[in-house]
Amino acid sequence: MSESASHHVVIVNDDPFQQRVLVNRVQRLARLQCRAVSSIQALLERPGSLPLVVIVDVDLGRFGNGYEHCQQLAALPNLCGVVVYSACCDDIAHSVHNLFQSAGILNVCNLSKQLPVSSLLERIANLTGKPRVVRHHPVSSDKAEPQQQSTLSLYQPQYSADGTLTSFEVLARFLGPKGEVLMPDRVIPKLVAIGQITPFTYHFIGQSLAEVSRLTDQQPMLSFNIDYSSLENKTFAKRIIDIIRGQDYPCGRITLEVTETGFSRSDITYQNLISLRLAGVNISIDDFDLSQATVNEFLEFPFNEVKFDKSMLKRASEENKVRELMLHFCQTCQRLGTRVVFEGIEKEQDRTMALSLGANRLQGYWYQRPMPVEQAIELVNIN
Repeated sequence: MSESASHHVVIVNDDPFQQRVLVNRVQRLARLQCRAVSSIQALLERPGSLPLVVIVDVDLGRFGNGYEHCQQLAALPNLCGVVVYSACCDDIAHSVHNLFQSAGILNVCNLSKQLPVSSLLERIANLTGKPRVVRHHPVSSDKAEPQQQSTLSLYQPQYSADGTLTSFEVLARFLGPKGEVLMPDRVIPKLVAIGQITPFTYHFIGQSLAEVSRLTDQQPMLSFNIDYSSLENKTFAKRIIDIIRGQDYPCGRITLEVTETGFSRSDITYQNLISLRLAGVNISIDDFDLSQATVNEFLEFPFNEVKFDKSMLKRASEENKVRELMLHFCQTCQRLGTRVVFEGIEKEQDRTMALSLGANRLQGYWYQRPMPVEQAIELVNIN
């Protein structure tokens, strides 16, 4: 294909077979200059001078941070736009779309690989010649590792609708200078304020996985809380994945419950969440309350679990409007394959209400209180 072609298409895909197929089809059917590279970085090393359309496979984030050069891509003067060409589920593809927009690429569109190649060619033609807008975002750096906070890991069981043990939420309890137990609300805000919450999270997850692995080879499903600020650390997903795999634990048996203390929609947040989901880690939006803020987060990010607390159960039992809204939302989640968890089940009425709304998992004192790891493993062995 000669340099006289009207524009240049680059396929960014780390699968050699898919590279060959797409390049051949684009060149043969549209007679466009087209080539393939395995990463965004490789594209940046030889971007060319023609108007540029980039076709990106979502799976770039499966190993490490495949999207870390998005801002450099956005800065290319000849970039017309990006097509997110994906066989992944919609929520992950949508988050990749948002990531590119957050990096400053205005012209981004999603396209399923299930559609014919003609649809891809239409997207390419639509993107050619469109104006571009670049927005710059600060890049956060890693924080220094802190002195490790002495902690205990407590495990609160989660159960399915039929009463089967499904998983545990792993809760941190902190030890004070005299050995007294401190609740998280006395310590976590301080860790966030001084920028030490992310290193603590690495330590706590690693410690908990190690103690579980030491006592059993059954690898129960575990949930951990993470703070939104940790998602601003550009190596967060890679570190978490490395910690999980370092314990020979399947990523698919880990859920990260994201709690909000200063939420950002930066490209780094998108990169981390996408990489975690592609690795198989489940991402839960904690304390979901049907407010505009949490609904927006549910729509924008690749959450595959929502978690309601006891305050929403109370409102559902007292307010018909809230109950109907929650019922329809939970039904939508079931259709989307999004897991629904209710915590704070403290009495039979709570359990009945949660089940009527469509809970997949339940936890709370009605079932069991948080327990030491040895007791949790005994429970696993019984079940």
